[in-house]
Order: sequence, then structure tokens, then C-alpha cells
Amino acid sequence: MENIMTITGIIILTAVCITIVSPIRGLFNKSRSVGCALAGALTMMAALPGALHAWGEGQSIPWTSAYLILALVGAGSIFRQLMLHKQEQRML
Repeated sequence: MENIMTITGIIILTAVCITIVSPIRGLFNKSRSVGCALAGALTMMAALPGALHAWGEGQSIPWTSAYLILALVGAGSIFRQLMLHKQEQRML
């Protein structure tokens, strides 16, 4: 049973890392990527309730700030991917 929990933890940690790294990649990527935009949306949807909980439960400024920065990265990634999409439409 312990081995299953270890594998599950590794899978969850890998998924979380990919979900956090993809929006950061989306901020600096020169081509548009639907995956980066979706990961940005998922990151934003997960980080905003996290920030609310961090502030409401323990009024922890460091954790609230970390969650809000993560939400801003997600929003920035979505915005950047949409702007790249609009630029490509203008070129056509």
C-alpha cells in the first residue's frame, strides 16, 4: 500500500509542476500555445481560492502573496496567448 501512495504522490507532483511551469513558459513563448493558455486558466482557477483560503484561515501574507502571484502568472499567460492569436489573425 505504501508503494501505491508513493507512485500517486509522484504523479500528482508531476502534474502540479507541469501546470505551474506551463503558464510561465507561456509568458515567454514566441508562438501561441493553447496548452499554455489552458494551463494558465487552471493555475488561475486553483490559485485564487488558495489565496482566499490562505488569507481567511490564517491571514498568512506570504502564502496569500504567493498564490496571488501564481494567479497573475496564469492571467498573464492567458493574456499573452490571446494577444499572439490576435496578431496572427491580423497577418492573415
